[in-house]
Amino acid sequence: MNPGVKAGFLAGIVYSSVLTAISLFSILQMSFEEFAALISLYAPLQPELIRTVYLMVLYISPIAVFIYSLIVNTIFGAIYDWLAKRIGEEWRSLLAIMIGVIVAVILGLTINLPVSKTVFLIAATAASPAYFIPLFSLYRRYSLKFDPSWISALNPLEKDVIRLLYGKKLKFLDIENQLKLEKEELSSTLNKLMEEEYVDIDYENRYFLTAKGRLCAKNLT
Repeated sequence: MNPGVKAGFLAGIVYSSVLTAISLFSILQMSFEEFAALISLYAPLQPELIRTVYLMVLYISPIAVFIYSLIVNTIFGAIYDWLAKRIGEEWRSLLAIMIGVIVAVILGLTINLPVSKTVFLIAATAASPAYFIPLFSLYRRYSLKFDPSWISALNPLEKDVIRLLYGKKLKFLDIENQLKLEKEELSSTLNKLMEEEYVDIDYENRYFLTAKGRLCAKNLT
């Protein structure tokens, strides 16, 4: 599957869920009397029919918003993939933000809800990080392909660290003890692996393999 489509679809599930929640909240803020008055401006209907329409809007609109948003998000995931392959990797994060804002504007202007367009547009734009952040991170993961030159560029110690961290999160002292290394030597090795994006560190100061590091570990003999 196209990595942009896959990333756009999965990121779209997150963002579409947020927009669905916003739309449902906005609908629930409108009382039946306010809804009836709004409908009467466009078509004079019987009270029973207005109530039926109100219930349909209440239950069907959030589902429609989710499906429509997901389709748009998936399409723009494919567009992101097409553009990302034509620019430098250092610009892909900015591209993801731009795509996220464009998607938010499109959805904010095209989704019709019984609330102000401006209010929904602002809400959709404010929530856009729920789309462009996972879009960028998932795309990096799915578009990454193993390169044999990665392994040939690693020294034996770097390979040992990658093997040790495969499927684990370890603190510096744990790695030091298990590999029986000097502190300075291990620190230098980890810094290099982090610069090359094989290894990263979490908020608990535990080292772990990135997507690139996991791909490399799988191919180490």
